[in-house]
Amino acid sequence: MKGNWLKDVLRRFAVIAMMLVMVFTLLPATAQGTEAASGDIVLFSGSKHVEFTDWGGTDWPSAYELQPPYQTMPFDLNKNFEIKVDYSGADIVLIFARWEHGSKPQIWAQISPYYVVDGTAVFTKEQIAKAYGSDDFSDLDYIGVKPLPSADGMTVTKIVASYTSGSSDDVDINLKGIAGEWANGVNIGWNLGNTLDAYDTNRFKSSKGHNNPADIETCWGNPVTTKAMIDDIKAQGFNAVRVPVTWDFEIDDNDGYKVNEAWMARVKEVVDYVMDNDLYCILNVHHDTGEQGWLKASTANYNKNVKKFKALWKQIAAEFKNYDNKLAFEGFNEMLDEKNSWNYPGTDAGDAINLYNQAFVDVVRASGGKNGKRPLICNTYAGCTEAGALNSFKIPNDTVDNAIIAQVHFYQPTGYCFDMNPNQGQNMDVDYKTCGGESAADTLAMMLYKRFTEKGIPCIVGEFAASHKKNDDNRAEWVDYVVRKTGTYGVKCFWWDNGGTFTPNYSTGLDYYNSMGIYNRNTMQFEYPKVADALVNAANGGAKPTTAPTKKPTSTPKPTATLKPTTKPTTKPTTKPNPTSGADSGEIILFSGSNHADFKAWGGDDWPSAFEISPKYEPMKLDLNKNFEIKVDYNGADIVLIFARWDKDIWAQISPYYVVDGTAVFTKEQIAKAYGSDDFSGLDYIAVKPLPSEEGVTVTKVSGIYTNGGSEDVDINLKGIAGEWANGVNIGWNLGNTLDAYDTNRFTRTKGHNNPADIETCWGNPVTTKAMIDDIKAQGFNAVRVPVTWDYEIDDNDGYKVNEAWMARVKEVVDYVMDNDMYCIVNVHHDTGEQGWLKASTANYAKNEKKFKALWKQIAAEFKNYDHKLAFEGFNEMLDEKNSWNYPGADAGEAINLYNQAFVDVVRASGGKNSDRPLICNTYAGCTEAGALNSFEIPNDTVENAIIAQVHFYQPTGYCFDMNPNQGQNMDVDYKTCGGESAADTLAMMLYKRFTEKGIPCIVGEFAASHKQNDDNRAAWVDYVVSKTGKYGVKCFWWDNGGTFTPNYSTGLDYYNSMGIYNRNTMKFEYPKVADALVKAANGGTMPTVAPTKKPTATPTPTKKPTSTPKPTVKPTQTPKPTRKPGKRVKYSALDLDGNVSSGNLIP
Repeated sequence: MKGNWLKDVLRRFAVIAMMLVMVFTLLPATAQGTEAASGDIVLFSGSKHVEFTDWGGTDWPSAYELQPPYQTMPFDLNKNFEIKVDYSGADIVLIFARWEHGSKPQIWAQISPYYVVDGTAVFTKEQIAKAYGSDDFSDLDYIGVKPLPSADGMTVTKIVASYTSGSSDDVDINLKGIAGEWANGVNIGWNLGNTLDAYDTNRFKSSKGHNNPADIETCWGNPVTTKAMIDDIKAQGFNAVRVPVTWDFEIDDNDGYKVNEAWMARVKEVVDYVMDNDLYCILNVHHDTGEQGWLKASTANYNKNVKKFKALWKQIAAEFKNYDNKLAFEGFNEMLDEKNSWNYPGTDAGDAINLYNQAFVDVVRASGGKNGKRPLICNTYAGCTEAGALNSFKIPNDTVDNAIIAQVHFYQPTGYCFDMNPNQGQNMDVDYKTCGGESAADTLAMMLYKRFTEKGIPCIVGEFAASHKKNDDNRAEWVDYVVRKTGTYGVKCFWWDNGGTFTPNYSTGLDYYNSMGIYNRNTMQFEYPKVADALVNAANGGAKPTTAPTKKPTSTPKPTATLKPTTKPTTKPTTKPNPTSGADSGEIILFSGSNHADFKAWGGDDWPSAFEISPKYEPMKLDLNKNFEIKVDYNGADIVLIFARWDKDIWAQISPYYVVDGTAVFTKEQIAKAYGSDDFSGLDYIAVKPLPSEEGVTVTKVSGIYTNGGSEDVDINLKGIAGEWANGVNIGWNLGNTLDAYDTNRFTRTKGHNNPADIETCWGNPVTTKAMIDDIKAQGFNAVRVPVTWDYEIDDNDGYKVNEAWMARVKEVVDYVMDNDMYCIVNVHHDTGEQGWLKASTANYAKNEKKFKALWKQIAAEFKNYDHKLAFEGFNEMLDEKNSWNYPGADAGEAINLYNQAFVDVVRASGGKNSDRPLICNTYAGCTEAGALNSFEIPNDTVENAIIAQVHFYQPTGYCFDMNPNQGQNMDVDYKTCGGESAADTLAMMLYKRFTEKGIPCIVGEFAASHKQNDDNRAAWVDYVVSKTGKYGVKCFWWDNGGTFTPNYSTGLDYYNSMGIYNRNTMKFEYPKVADALVKAANGGTMPTVAPTKKPTATPTPTKKPTSTPKPTVKPTQTPKPTRKPGKRVKYSALDLDGNVSSGNLIP
């Protein structure tokens, strides 16, 4: 026996040695690197294909990853280096990341290629260091190569690193021909934006081809353009003006696509203002492209619209054929595909861009006169500078050499250039240096040099700008950097000036006018002279040119129309409203009939309306000065009501106050709160619109009634065991980001056998102690929700058995709560959600029903003898397969009901006190939309009145979430200015009408708002929400995700932005005003007396947590929930004890 034992030990050591060898030999490209004869260090060679179609749903995959702390670093990051990636397909970015280390914040540097040539992307140390914030990579955790979204996917075949001298490339520029003369002649350009390119679909569509030019020119709030304005532009030192023009509303589609002669004459008049000043000029086709244009970057659209496109350019070319060559034509502006993708979407879009550019060139050249040799400007897809767009772009065939100029647009970093309204999920980056501004400009210049100017092809940046955010000194510096950098590589720039009123718009939460305009066309003054001077000075080597001043007119033109709304313009309903007085009930019928509207997603199509009325232009039977309600009878998708006023830039989007039996009710009080006033005298627009859904919405009646304006009587009688439980709860607290934490990369390989403490602490919170729960009770909370993620402790190969150690740890934490005589909820948490195995689809239910029931059978058995202060919650926020946060339709609703019924059935069958235990059932995603509430069914039960409904509440989104200004996220800090009161009112009434009025208990199982140095405001919000819901019998649980409570400077914030209020590391309430407000609001304004609990002498040590997954700096989209960062992966390959080879990803 002894000999066999020793032999076995030696065999095991041998196997371990072999495993270690395999780690460093089977994947040399990833872990070690090999040096080629050229001096290149090969990091990867082979073929790795990854698919990534959009930012929603799936993880962001990598074609290559390297983790310096855990793998041999193949090259020296202290030297000057370049990384080169050979690839095909989608555009790529390089990631350099450092996770949070103690006081050192997370860094996530996302770097576009410095340039791409012949399928090789080049990244330099200099640009990486600028994005990373340092050239010290000693604590680097992660390097990755990732695709941008595309239908094509991306294949990487080789990645190499090479050492360089670190010196800049020699720049050799010789712009050729007519196009080169034009581009060399331009110093700096200015756009006459939001003027001749303005449009209003609702206003001008019905009279297409016959609209008054002045009405169009002024419809976005700028005055009629005058010669004196262009004189001012020249006097400032600009020597080129781009004149954007939208043509569609002046084209008669029924008369050979003829352009209104008055419109053509007005365009010619403005072009003459430029040409008479001896300035270079660009004339284009502008918002005929874009998100709402008729021209789309698809070959199908080209085949459909090429005849109209050619007819338009034939007329423009004929009108200007005798103008000299300082006038250039631009074929079209930012053309997008049918899905309105701002990233390059793939080959069909590229083909369409080339087809449209070729058609444009052919028509102009055939028109005679000086057009035979006129400089012509051709845009890339969307005007973007991604490698895919640049590589697919072809210079059209031409009858004259060197007469084509390429054009791109530049609005990077997005959060610095755009994002004008903190109340709409938009961030406020104000320093270009801290958000990648230098790196973005470096990449722009080099990409355009390598693709165009190095080859003698002129290229211009036809639009660039950054919005005013009280940061003019910084904007002036950014302008200087961009214009000088691009100028070094032969590229000239045109500032996008969208004009406007330059007066504060307080509805945005800003005390200044946030716009890209620098020249005020109403006062004829440069509002931001530092920026204007920087533009001209940078283009002229630092010295402003001398230009003869132009005399001012004695009177200033007045603006005639209204500001463009910040949301999507809308289209007319298919059926005209029929405003007639109504029935004996006192109803005033605004519409009766059947209007259907389809709206599947927030991208691509216009946001349609099922009902619209313009009070200024149509009869309005409902007197808005009286107290009123608006009622909408509908079926299908959830709806919102819009009240909008253009000149005040008000767009109030109101959810129903409640929905009963297919009728949505909106009250004047809630409308006024969202609108900001109960004075509707300037109202421009009322509409009923659907939220995204597969089903669409059908509206059958819209009516108004007058009310006394008083609150309705509240009658609440919560019944049975569930009612007793809900009545007993005052205010609850979530032990968040603890037992619900997970790390897919780290724990999947050992599913069902992980160490409980590793899971519990993997998001940065310490191991939970009884003393912490004592603190929660001492503060005045009398209920704790214990979220638990189970999947990584379920052995799928052993009858779905839950790890006994994990079950014991969950039980231990539940006991901390129950021993404090508190109400408790234990649930199934991140097994749902964006990355969970449980999805709200009937197909998923059929697939996972057995595992779900097996899990609940074990939980129920473990706790079956606990008293009724312990409630079970079947599942957390369950989403459909597309991870939709809006209710997506009937299949999702059916799946929710199936899972809830299965949960109830399993628990009831488990015996003990589970036979009548209070059970909590969630709506779809925990949301309160009418569709989710109406589709939700109370499960059949063997005992009456033992089911509690649950929803979650994080509204307004921009107030509750949105933690990083560097990731396109806004920083709403006052709930009153962003619809917070209205949202809480709607929540309370919806839950009352759907549940508590009927005796069914309902709780808000999660609600919270992140800390943004606004604790007084958060405390007031908490008081409002808890008091309002409490009035209607609904109790609330605060979502506390804990954390380190230390500033994360990589976010641009000097404070820790989190929903946590209790610091589990120090065992102190970090935000006592919020904590007190929660307890006081639930107890009628007073703090209850609770016996204090003695503190432990030692505090558990915190561990490191992953943070949210950084998003790219392309056009931002609004995401209701943040996602998490990719786990740290290490490639492994090993032998098991039987000699079998296995491979995959792990975390050491």
